[in-house]
Amino acid sequence: MFEDIPLDTRHHTFKKQIKFPKEWYLTEERKQQLLERRKQALLLDEAKRNSEGGLVDGRAAIEQALLNAPKVEQMVPPLPNGRMDEWGAIRTLAAR
Repeated sequence: MFEDIPLDTRHHTFKKQIKFPKEWYLTEERKQQLLERRKQALLLDEAKRNSEGGLVDGRAAIEQALLNAPKVEQMVPPLPNGRMDEWGAIRTLAAR
């Protein structure tokens, strides 16, 4: 149908096809190296947990802080006599 009309691709820029280098493939040797490194990191973390002043358990620290936190009623001061306007400011009855 359009065999006699040449294809004009001046308006189009073609994407470059990027190929993953073969050197970056994960080989069995590299898998073993990564596994050994993970084991060493796990052993180091266990040693830190067992030592005094070592690795801290974040969940336990947060739960302990929440148990010791003051109650909300103790922290919020009572409101003065008056009303809150539409912007959240407190207006006393004397100002009206």
